[in-house]
Amino acid sequence: MRKLKSMKALLLDRTAQRAFAIKAWLEAKSPLFSGVCQEEITHREVIVAHAYAVVLLLIIGLAGTLEGGGL
Repeated sequence: MRKLKSMKALLLDRTAQRAFAIKAWLEAKSPLFSGVCQEEITHREVIVAHAYAVVLLLIIGLAGTLEGGGL
């Protein structure tokens, strides 16, 4: 039983470390986009901007399909 508890504790510790690493990466500066935009841009902002772009393209595709247009 003791081994099972230590395995659970190890798993929780690793999960917490991964979550912290992901949060730290999201808040870190993106060198590529910061260089292109000439201001500090975080990885989180890059992901959000790309998500908006994907949603916009999906909306455009849906509108074109509903209007009967084809590519």
